[in-house]
Amino acid sequence: MTTQARALVDKLLASDQALLREGADKTLDALLARPLTRFLDDSAIETIVTLVTAAVTEANVERVVQEHIHPGLDRQIARSSANGETLGDLLPPGGDATILAILNKVRLPEAKWAVGVVDAALVRKLVSPVMQDILLRFAKRLPIPGLGGDGPSIPDPLGLGKKLRGATSPLSSVGKGLIGGVDKKLQGIARDFAETATSDVRAALIERLRSDEGRALVAQIAEHASAHLRGVLLADVLREVDSLPRAEVEAFVPALLAHNVARQELQDTVRDELRAVLAVEGQQPLRELLERYGLLAEVQREVPPVLTRIAADVLEDDAMLAWVDKLLAP
Repeated sequence: MTTQARALVDKLLASDQALLREGADKTLDALLARPLTRFLDDSAIETIVTLVTAAVTEANVERVVQEHIHPGLDRQIARSSANGETLGDLLPPGGDATILAILNKVRLPEAKWAVGVVDAALVRKLVSPVMQDILLRFAKRLPIPGLGGDGPSIPDPLGLGKKLRGATSPLSSVGKGLIGGVDKKLQGIARDFAETATSDVRAALIERLRSDEGRALVAQIAEHASAHLRGVLLADVLREVDSLPRAEVEAFVPALLAHNVARQELQDTVRDELRAVLAVEGQQPLRELLERYGLLAEVQREVPPVLTRIAADVLEDDAMLAWVDKLLAP
């Protein structure tokens, strides 16, 4: 290294690094004076898409899950267990009221895309026998004559007395016939009801939910659920997450992410969204953009020391020193 180059590097790396810090400040000022499009143009967008596509491989995602996400969740469970924080602690002041207001405005999506996923006929076929059995069990417990209940005896308008006198086993044969007839009739009624019960129950539930009292009850249920959830320990929730089939999830997520990142549709979405951001923010100087988001003071405070440390490390590198020497050579 030439004497001139050595003197320059030594001056920059003086104990107080004042010149290096000044250079970092001026570098940041120069960057902040330029619009976002100076750094994030179509070429940069293509670079981002290329790098993301190359980085999000199944092996890389699996590595991140195993080395960072998985241990990070374990550490967070330990921290939450120690500090006893609740889900309510995660909400800002008034956050519970905001959530309740949002829930009161929530309407169930139509989910037209899901039409046909469930076969209504199969649902009826599955549910109808269950409802029929329930109805039969209920009916048999009623005090209906001939079903084993405690109801009054029935009259003899159909000549049952004559049948009893002519029967070899009068009570048994007539009793069986009577019970069998009533049972078949109940089965028929129950079967008919079960066939239409699904739609009847659905219609009744919708009507109930649309009524004033129904809406009031839903609001109370939401409020109760919100109050309960605010007191739930975060560690308990994380333990529930931790109890999920981790191996299966962690084996599936890398393949899922790698598959989607490689899809042209997702890459086009990234490009379009970045361009949409540029259309709104791209022409503003970075200084104004950071100030708008309340980050300017933090960036001005935090970034120069980082740039200073990086520059100091780089200037100690032999390859960089050789480049400085070449730069200053006559």
